[in-house]
Amino acid sequence: MVKITIKKKDSSKPTKEQQPKKKRGNPNFGKIIGFKPNDPVTGFKDPKINRSGQLKPRSQRDFEKLLDQVFDEEVALAYIGDGTEATPITRLRVLITDLLNSKDPRGKIELLARRFGKVPDKVNITGQVKVIRARIGKVEKDTESNES
Repeated sequence: MVKITIKKKDSSKPTKEQQPKKKRGNPNFGKIIGFKPNDPVTGFKDPKINRSGQLKPRSQRDFEKLLDQVFDEEVALAYIGDGTEATPITRLRVLITDLLNSKDPRGKIELLARRFGKVPDKVNITGQVKVIRARIGKVEKDTESNES
């Protein structure tokens, strides 16, 4: 006969405390994330409010005017041509020069496409195309569309 003894855990040894499980799901569920008004008591001010007073363009024309203003700003002076007189350089010229001098070819391709027009991508399929209709258990050739 085999005698089996079961030992009880020694309660004098310290045990690991189990950490509570983290809640799953969206941590922002149920919270108000949108506009928060200013709170005069705590001094809280919503960071999403445009306090600097810069106007954002509301239409495509306004955006184009803003781009024209930014691109026409003179950034630096450079000696172009014979090198005797310093000529002011605009942001647009600096941007185009950076695109042309970069290692990434996408900027060069885009500039060429804008200036000279995009090269058309033509798909040319030559040869006979066979149309096959399939049924379960059988394969039939479609003779009507194959004959010319």
